[in-house]
Amino acid sequence: MGGTNSSLYDGQINFVNLVRAQYWTIPMTTLGISGGASITLSGSEQNAAIDTGTTLIGGPSDILDQFYSTIPGAARGTQVDPSLTDYYVIPCDANVQVTLTFGGQTYTMTASDLIAGTVSRSYCLGAFFTLDLSGGSSPIPTSSSVPSWVVGSAFLKNVYTVFQSNPAAVGFATLKDNIQEFAPIGLAGFSIDESGNTNGTII
Repeated sequence: MGGTNSSLYDGQINFVNLVRAQYWTIPMTTLGISGGASITLSGSEQNAAIDTGTTLIGGPSDILDQFYSTIPGAARGTQVDPSLTDYYVIPCDANVQVTLTFGGQTYTMTASDLIAGTVSRSYCLGAFFTLDLSGGSSPIPTSSSVPSWVVGSAFLKNVYTVFQSNPAAVGFATLKDNIQEFAPIGLAGFSIDESGNTNGTII
């Protein structure tokens, strides 16, 4: 049941073993800017839940403060709108390609995928927001494998993704040129469109 479609990706699928099966959690080792600065993650800060049901990318506020400090003009969302407590804003004309590293391979997001929407004439919402899964109304019990990140379609639309059951792992591959029909494949195949909507079911 399920499978992969080699017509949609180049090279090999790079599989990364899960650190927490319940949330499809794998280590993310670096976050950076293509051609620029990168942030090395360590310990539990590496734990990233790969989530097709999430549109944006959530992570620790201290890491994201560092990350956005490398983007000229970026600011906390509350500096533009008091309701944007957990968000950041960037200039709408920012041309920044973000990189995420899994299993020793670095993958690049297109610049447009760092922009999650328009806040004002000058500022747009950044695709990375602050996240605390150990707090809130439904906390995940604290442990070394609790996800620090939830990686959604802002990243996943840029790669070919495979959810493997045995051994439990998530795999990524580089999309072929001009492929914009995003195709994460689960145990039952499904796809994600440009708006982050899914078609199909992961069992």
